[in-house]
Amino acid sequence: MKMLRQVDELESIGDSCFHLARTLSRKRENCTEAFTDEQMQHITQMMTLTDTSLSNMENLLEQDHPVTGDQASYSHNLENEINNYRNELKSRNLQDIDAGRYSYQLGVFYVDFICECERLADYVINIVETNE
Repeated sequence: MKMLRQVDELESIGDSCFHLARTLSRKRENCTEAFTDEQMQHITQMMTLTDTSLSNMENLLEQDHPVTGDQASYSHNLENEINNYRNELKSRNLQDIDAGRYSYQLGVFYVDFICECERLADYVINIVETNE
């Protein structure tokens, strides 16, 4: 049963990667405006956190024993950091749109990308939890 849940969550991670690519493709097709430098910094930071989460999950899956309390805490702390960062960026996005820093449409693509990274991290923590 544990293996089936892990496979299901791994498939969801793949789906999230597809959604990230699709979001960027839709942006390219429907929005001539480029992400601002600040948005790119935030996207890079979110991708770094997501990559760290994925790498941590991979390391935990490779070990021959269940996840320890410290390892689980680290994974949950990463997940919380990603969730908090997503919330912060969503809030800031609304402020930036209201201030006219970029268009509403660009903000939608930006938040879609950020939220999909967070969703991907949710699937990662689900896999880690199956090994606890």
